[in-house]
Amino acid sequence: MKKKKCIKSCIWSVALYGSETWTVGKNEERIINAFERRCWRRMLKIKWTDRITNDKVFQGAKEERLLLKIKKKNRASHGYGTKLGITSL
Repeated sequence: MKKKKCIKSCIWSVALYGSETWTVGKNEERIINAFERRCWRRMLKIKWTDRITNDKVFQGAKEERLLLKIKKKNRASHGYGTKLGITSL
């Protein structure tokens, strides 16, 4: 549990800094997913020779996917005007 808190507070905060302004393409999605998998595999002490699927790694982490957090932040920052009831700027 301590490792998960450390990952969420230290690593994700640095990794997600400024993500509201990112344009996430296919290549960036691949890089973000690889980084997230690497972090969770290290936390869960899963070696690459253990042949565990990525889905099982994410199920073991029991956390929201990093890419989904980035997309939510992007939507929230772009929808700022609509939250205030302003339809055209």
